[in-house]
Amino acid sequence: MSDLQKAILDKQIQESKVLNAELSHLKPTTALYERQVPSSNIFFLAKDNEAVKAKSLS
Repeated sequence: MSDLQKAILDKQIQESKVLNAELSHLKPTTALYERQVPSSNIFFLAKDNEAVKAKSLS
């Protein structure tokens, strides 16, 4: 594994840890938004918060 690949992987792991921490501290009534298309900057209100959390952490 090259240094560049290792740096990219480390960054992705750090982002995942931050996301996990943020999602684990949400109140149950918090509104979550999600992207319908990965390349879009348009977000829609999520219908199922637990599904958004599970998808974000995978």
